[in-house]
Amino acid sequence: VATASGNSGVATASGNSGAATASGYSGAATASGYKGAATVTGEYSTVEASPTGLAASTAERFYWRVRTGAVLSCRFGDKAALIREADIGAADGDVVKIERCEIVSEFSH
Repeated sequence: VATASGNSGVATASGNSGAATASGYSGAATASGYKGAATVTGEYSTVEASPTGLAASTAERFYWRVRTGAVLSCRFGDKAALIREADIGAADGDVVKIERCEIVSEFSH
């Protein structure tokens, strides 16, 4: 388990079933291991998880670094979404901006 709570904090988990959480403004959470989970709650943070893991956010605005086969769970207020890489056509490593659980822009790595 890795946790970062300050502004621009970074949390990384690389083992099986590892968890990474970043709660500060513009933080980053990455879970690269099998069945890992990465969660961000701070605005303008970046979240990334492996194809067998789960990326999640409760922030109003954040970035998702997409990995082939990846899944993102988003919750903001009364909005909720499950976004799959396969459904949006992003390339591995692309970064997508999310606002209120909707994709608002995407750009390559």
